[in-house]
Amino acid sequence: MQEQIHQVFQKCGNLWSRDKILLKITEELGELVQAFRKGSNESQLHEFGDLLFSLLALAEREGIDSDVHLDKAIGRFVQYVETNFHPLVGSYNQRCTACQKPIHKTNTIGLCAECYSTRRALAGNMNEPSIGESDAQG
Repeated sequence: MQEQIHQVFQKCGNLWSRDKILLKITEELGELVQAFRKGSNESQLHEFGDLLFSLLALAEREGIDSDVHLDKAIGRFVQYVETNFHPLVGSYNQRCTACQKPIHKTNTIGLCAECYSTRRALAGNMNEPSIGESDAQG
C-alpha cells in the first residue's frame, strides 16, 4: 500500500503539509465513526478507505515505513495478548530468529520488522522488498 501512495505523491506532488494531513486524519476518523454509528456498509468502507489513505499519506510525507511500523504494532499487540490473556495459536506461533518476538505465519523472512529493518540498514541495501512484498510476489 505504501508503494501505491509513494507513486501517487510522485505523480501529483505532495500538496498537503503535515498539519493539513493531521487535520484530514481527524476529519476522516470522525466520518468513519459516524458511518459505523449510522451509515451503510458502503459508507463505512468509503470512510475506512479515506482514513487509511490519510494515514498512509502522513507516513509518506514524514518518511515513515508503514509496513515496518504496522508489523511492530502487530507484534506489540500479540505480545500484550500473550502476556495478559492467553497464548495465541495459529497465526502468530512463529518467532523472529533474531529476537524471538512473535511473527505472522506468512512471514517468509523469519525476522520481525525491527530486526529486518536493522539488517537492511546495516547491509546498506534499502532496495530489498519490505516484509510482505516477497509474499505478494511469490
